[in-house]
Amino acid sequence: MKNSVTIHEVSRRAGVSLSTVSRVLNDNANVNADMRERVLRAVEDLGYRPNLAAQALKTSRSRMIVFLIPEISNPYYTETYRGIHSVAQQRGYVTLIYESDDVDAAVQSILMRGADGVLIDAVFGNESKELLVAAEIPFVQTNVPARRNLIENIVCVDVYGATLEVLEYLHSMGHTRIGLIDSRTSGGKMDERERAFRDHAAAQGLLYPERFIAMTVVASTDKYSGGFAGMCELIERNVGITAVVALNDMVSLGAIAGARSLGKSVPSDISLVGFDDADIARYTTPPLTTVRIPTFRQGEVAAGMLFDLIEHPEEPLRSVQIPTELVVRESVRKINHT
Repeated sequence: MKNSVTIHEVSRRAGVSLSTVSRVLNDNANVNADMRERVLRAVEDLGYRPNLAAQALKTSRSRMIVFLIPEISNPYYTETYRGIHSVAQQRGYVTLIYESDDVDAAVQSILMRGADGVLIDAVFGNESKELLVAAEIPFVQTNVPARRNLIENIVCVDVYGATLEVLEYLHSMGHTRIGLIDSRTSGGKMDERERAFRDHAAAQGLLYPERFIAMTVVASTDKYSGGFAGMCELIERNVGITAVVALNDMVSLGAIAGARSLGKSVPSDISLVGFDDADIARYTTPPLTTVRIPTFRQGEVAAGMLFDLIEHPEEPLRSVQIPTELVVRESVRKINHT
């Protein structure tokens, strides 16, 4: 619910001026102990939020937005942030990047800092949206699977469609036994890659049993070892897989090393396709075939949507889909069936 308490009420309850309330809330030393105690007691009694006090006193916005992500080490997020920052600079805003796996604590911290708006990755799910809606802070979600068909302020990526394109490409290259290294959500839900994987198999009349899918549940900073373990698991199942699709390019790098550890090479023994097209993808050995997701552009679009929300909150909700592209390099070989 909206906090309806105003700075004027704090001032009246404490019996001090607005400027005194402001100095206390901003931890200014030029306030005597008695007045400070009265202001803090009034703030507590009234349930007043300091960030709202700062905004009200300034009679303008904080000119700050926050990008909430689960991991700063992933190039996907840092490149998206660069896009956000480029637009924010043009609009005269400061951009903060906030890394956390505790969405409740993160949103509370953002509230205290008085951000005008929040950009939040879809990995945080509905809980983050509920918290931000309750606080009445404008927000835009990024990296949302396009198939959800949500009419919200979101930037979508068609992971399902991109995965189907990858699978159709691999099939055209002669691969019919294709493995998947993926990571299920904490709730165990099937994600868009796995859904596309199973739908493609059904459409092609192929059998993709569970043993063809290596689910990796790894720490946010552990994508390389997750790829390593996933590739080893698929190879050791000895089901004749000739190609593997990986969660992202970081996982793909680990997968290449995993194959090598078992005496296999990419693409001579097993082909590999990643996701994201991080800068490192073109410099791997071999250069990685991957799905390009224009993350910088995603950041630009998301930031523009957020500023529209901040400045025109009455505008209708909308979503924007970011196109993907299959980038063919050297990590897939053609199989000639005889």
